[in-house]
Amino acid sequence: DVSFYLNEKDNVVIGFNEGDVAPMYMGTVEFEIPAEILTEANECLNCKNPTCVEGCPAKNNIPLFIKLAKEDKIDEAYQVINQTSTLPSICSLVCPIENQCVGHCIKNKINKPVLVNKIENYIANNANINVKIAEKNNKKIAILQG
Repeated sequence: DVSFYLNEKDNVVIGFNEGDVAPMYMGTVEFEIPAEILTEANECLNCKNPTCVEGCPAKNNIPLFIKLAKEDKIDEAYQVINQTSTLPSICSLVCPIENQCVGHCIKNKINKPVLVNKIENYIANNANINVKIAEKNNKKIAILQG
């Protein structure tokens, strides 16, 4: 019997024979952007003067990363976000969106705004990024909450 494990982060299917010590590489799987995220991304009007960017303290290029997400270019979308925000998976959850990007979305005047944070969170959690870990230098840091 072969059991399969889907490693979504690396888009890899791994198979295990009963009693195996090491897994077998079974191949790469392509994932499609979830319908909920794609629907939200398609709501973006790609404004000439994007008010969502004006409302973003980091000045993320929101229209561009949404465009790339719609094209299923998640890694490229992450690189766009990473130019101005180093912690998008956290920011997408804790930013007060109703006063920032989402609150400034022009679609507030029509019906409902684009939920930029949902798209940003999807990108941040699904991009295949290579994180460089700094060498240990024996320096201490402090993280303060304001």
